[in-house]
Amino acid sequence: MAKRLGRSRSHVVREALKQCKATVASKGGLQRPYDAWVDVIGVVNVHARHAERTTGAQLTNTLR
Repeated sequence: MAKRLGRSRSHVVREALKQCKATVASKGGLQRPYDAWVDVIGVVNVHARHAERTTGAQLTNTLR
């Protein structure tokens, strides 16, 4: 995403955190980070790991 936007990874993370904070605030706040993820924990299947691919590439493909 950083490459596509022509931004640093740090910038992309900072912007994502700002958006997350705004979303949480608009929903009245959350007590714990777990509360934000409780509905998806255990739902995602990442399949078998491919040794020839990096973890970052696998994560990118999973998120796409």
